[in-house]
Amino acid sequence: MSDLHDMARPHWDLPIYKQEILTNNVVFNYYDCDVCVSISGGIDSALLLYNVALHSPRDIHVYTLANNDLMLKNVTAATAVVNKVRELTNNPNIYHTVMHMEGSKPNGGEVIGHRMRKHFGKFMEVCYMGVTQNPPLDVMKNWDVADWSHKYRDNLTKEFEVLPNVGNIYMPWTNVHKKYIAAIYRAQGLLDTLFPVTYSCEWYAKDGNDPGMDHCKNCWWCLERYWGFNRYV
Repeated sequence: MSDLHDMARPHWDLPIYKQEILTNNVVFNYYDCDVCVSISGGIDSALLLYNVALHSPRDIHVYTLANNDLMLKNVTAATAVVNKVRELTNNPNIYHTVMHMEGSKPNGGEVIGHRMRKHFGKFMEVCYMGVTQNPPLDVMKNWDVADWSHKYRDNLTKEFEVLPNVGNIYMPWTNVHKKYIAAIYRAQGLLDTLFPVTYSCEWYAKDGNDPGMDHCKNCWWCLERYWGFNRYV
């Protein structure tokens, strides 16, 4: 994952087309322009796309970065998420692009920005990203696994950022953790529809015992998923 906050610039201000207040007073803004949504196949970005698709008035351009280290499992999950969101929202204006590239896990923000400029000849006015807070430190200290918590997710941060190689980034989940995300899933009736097609696991070939598209239940991301939802699927 890119260190988005390390590249932050002063927040931006665009006219809000519509604003929804979700569970626990989480604010979700919509903008009257074509938008980009970064989709990994995980819980947070799936919920992000679902809410964008509910009310966004223009085209929604979904981007997934193919992760070679994960044997492209994130591409399989992201495709399932996009198809399920289309089904649930009946929104036909969702266009999914998978970006394949050489090497290990890519720098998301920079790659998306470069590809958007190449594809559209300009930045998207708004790009939604599903960054969330870490679980509390007293929870994570009991996880005997490699730490993928990312320190920038520990603190309250601005929901709006401008990245020099990307453009306008909107992160509505940036100040909530997985239990808040789970509450929104419950409130929107998505636990038995959208949640089961998401995939959080970051199993790597070096770990052995490939779980396929099941969750390994041993990596940091699996533990975070279970902590938030009390279930894997």
